[in-house]
Amino acid sequence: DFLPKPFTPAELRLIIRRGLERKHLIEESNRLKSEKLKMQRHFVTFVSHQLQSPLVAVQQYLDVLKHLGDTPDKEKLQNEWLDRSLTKIKELLEIIRDWLKISKIESGSLTECTQPIDIIPIVKDIKQTYEKQAGEKNVSLLAELPEKVSEVRGDEECLNVLISNLVVNAIKYNRENGTVKITVLQNGDFVKVMVSDTGIGIDEKDIDIIFEEFARVKNENTENISGTGLGLPICKKIVQELGGTIEVQSKINKGTTFIVGLPICEG
Repeated sequence: DFLPKPFTPAELRLIIRRGLERKHLIEESNRLKSEKLKMQRHFVTFVSHQLQSPLVAVQQYLDVLKHLGDTPDKEKLQNEWLDRSLTKIKELLEIIRDWLKISKIESGSLTECTQPIDIIPIVKDIKQTYEKQAGEKNVSLLAELPEKVSEVRGDEECLNVLISNLVVNAIKYNRENGTVKITVLQNGDFVKVMVSDTGIGIDEKDIDIIFEEFARVKNENTENISGTGLGLPICKKIVQELGGTIEVQSKINKGTTFIVGLPICEG
């Protein structure tokens, strides 16, 4: 900047203040760039680890199979190690599918919001799809649905992903003989979808992190539950793209309720 002579003290202060503001903006921009690069490096490291772990495990399992020779109960051991390999491959595929979903959402191709959608049939299909999975854990999967609610604007695939992720989590983190309930109701300009469970619950201090990518609550109740840590971040991104809301209510050893608000189509 510059000051033509003559100038007053007030003009000098103004020029200095503008210069300092520009300096702060440049410093903030450089700080954000540095943080972004740091996050990208961390992401690449984390992704490499997440992909490598199941692959290394499968390699070890197959190596054991290769050297079984004439081991007693060979057929039983083969089935055991093949099952372990298939489990790890399934985990790997889940990670890849979740990353692809996040990529689609961030590119805008998953939630294009181009048509009115009736949420009731989607919830009915999801309930039917996951009844078997719930039954295997002795969990009752229920749905409380009105005959009709207003249509929401969105994409059938992304709404299916959104509600399915919440239902799957409610089953996974539930207790034996527990209950998962899907409730749909209309509240003003929003259609509310609530997924409640009677599971292990989430500590209040952990609620803020559950929507972060790769973040998973780790304690004695969750150590044997598999997951990618991407399900809830995907839900949050979909809801944001749709202009909706997502809330969590939870109590340890009592259960958790996720409440999704989806804007209705106008006119």
